[in-house]
Amino acid sequence: MKKSCRTMSIPQLITRLLLIAALTSMAHAETTPKNLPLKLQKVSSGFTQITDIQFFPSSNVEAIVLEKAGSAWILNLANGAQTKLLELKVATQSELGLLGLAFHPKFPSTKKVFLHYNPRSDLSRISEWTWSEPKGKDSVTLTAERIILEVEQPYKNHNGGSLVFGPDGLLYVGFGDGGFRDDPQNRAQNLTTLLGKMLRIDVDRRDKGLEYGIPKDNPFVASQYKKSKVRPEIFAYGLRNPWKYSFDDKGRLIAGDVGQNSWEEITFIPKGANLGWRIYEASHCFNPTSNCEKISKNTTLPIAEYGRELGASVTGGYQYNGTKLTGLKGRYFFGDFVTGSIWSMTLPQEQSAKVISSKEFASHGKFDMTISTFAKDANGDLYVADFSSGAIYRLSE
Repeated sequence: MKKSCRTMSIPQLITRLLLIAALTSMAHAETTPKNLPLKLQKVSSGFTQITDIQFFPSSNVEAIVLEKAGSAWILNLANGAQTKLLELKVATQSELGLLGLAFHPKFPSTKKVFLHYNPRSDLSRISEWTWSEPKGKDSVTLTAERIILEVEQPYKNHNGGSLVFGPDGLLYVGFGDGGFRDDPQNRAQNLTTLLGKMLRIDVDRRDKGLEYGIPKDNPFVASQYKKSKVRPEIFAYGLRNPWKYSFDDKGRLIAGDVGQNSWEEITFIPKGANLGWRIYEASHCFNPTSNCEKISKNTTLPIAEYGRELGASVTGGYQYNGTKLTGLKGRYFFGDFVTGSIWSMTLPQEQSAKVISSKEFASHGKFDMTISTFAKDANGDLYVADFSSGAIYRLSE
């Protein structure tokens, strides 16, 4: 029998469309990972207060492991060997120490490695080292330090940490606001200081009076800024303490910026952006406590945030593109130093006013560890370090 056909009224049509939208939303929610506990496979141990792990380019076996007190080790995951690479004298009070490492983007043809550390309690140093193998691989060392950049530190915390080369071949250096609480001198919003900033410099050339070059397309190099002494190294500003940051597959810089009283944040760092601190803590007014949008109308808000019920010190991570975690390729992984929680989230296509809340994170477990850094090998698989025990784990199912 042929079914009769009748025209729906406008209210009925609207009801039908709303029902379809709701069902579509429910289906999407059911396929969005919310609670996917992962296993941590221990791959190495015996280190002391790990601050950074960087795999050699094109390797999923060998990495350099940094310790807060100044030691750098070559770790071979194939045989478990740990070989001392360098021993630096560093200040270690509070958040000071040997903090970050980056290989030159053309390594090993260009035998250069870059370190971020505190030679004194009032100084941050970025320096270039030459990779040397005087008697073959059994005697590898770093020699001929060239100091590239030094920044005076008013306090012993909020020094930043990572060093990362971007897809453009330039070095990105993140410094915290200088420390203490509340950014008392409002340094993060002051463009005449390097504190509270993300810098971008060219380590392969030297401008007059500098040990590095200023990229011509840095946002504050125009002549009108020179009279006000704005620093041309600045790529973005308004950061509190960008401890760990990395680039995603689209070449976007993503940082975990450590919060203060209430909020931790994950943020894109576009060129020239004001990330808000100390006017904002994440997407919330901080100083002043209300109507902060009237003071800073062009603030770039974070892409995600979580409150003190989940953690107290974010550790930024990496976008996952390995093969060991089924269905999680493309998600950004990060954690919390205090609670040992690991989460992932889908990165937005672009910056938007909507801030991803913790309700939208995929939870991968709460572990008995202090997460100081993540690492990513050449295969795109991820690792995490426990600052307290000195162990390194691979994320697996």
